[in-house]
Amino acid sequence: DRMSEEEKNQMLSRYTSHELHFFIYKKDHDYFNKVVKPYLENKLEKTFMDYYLLSSVKELMAYADAPHKYESLNSLEKTLLVEVLVKTGRQELAQVLAKRMRDRLLGLERTTSARNNIFDTVLAKGLLKEQDE
Repeated sequence: DRMSEEEKNQMLSRYTSHELHFFIYKKDHDYFNKVVKPYLENKLEKTFMDYYLLSSVKELMAYADAPHKYESLNSLEKTLLVEVLVKTGRQELAQVLAKRMRDRLLGLERTTSARNNIFDTVLAKGLLKEQDE
């Protein structure tokens, strides 16, 4: 059932990625601390995810405090940042960012819904028929 440390090392070497590091962080914290964490600590150019996995609060706060850095994050990273803000007592900013994410998601849903309605209307009226007919 369980992988040996050698098997884990082989998998990590073959499939190393932020996603795998995150998975290991959540599922095998001992292995993460022994193998992945030292690797991340020694990286010259760290990413948001590296800082998150290393619990580098100061560096993570730079993403919360600088709009251009915040906007460079993907949805998962923004969610993790909100989590860190809550854990560090910055609930007000966490609520603002969470609301911004929710509003953006709702806006995308409305846009997609509007496009689908237009497409359905075009199909229903037969406006996509070949012009040669």
